[in-house]
Amino acid sequence: MWSLLRFLWSFIPCLWSFVLSAWSHVPPTWSLVPSLWSLVPSVWSFVPRLWYFASRKWSLVSSVWSLVSS
Repeated sequence: MWSLLRFLWSFIPCLWSFVLSAWSHVPPTWSLVPSLWSLVPSVWSFVPRLWYFASRKWSLVSSVWSLVSS
């Protein structure tokens, strides 16, 4: 049991250095905020189209379902 813990404990510095090196390659999250914010209008303009498409599909499905079930 102790040998397993010692073995895992020896991996912690290696794992920590890997996490730090990976984090240094990732851009900071605050620099991603403007790009995400610029996506909001396009997503917002896409929502009504998606809603219209979903409502049309739902009416088609409900009419087919009413024909099948009757």
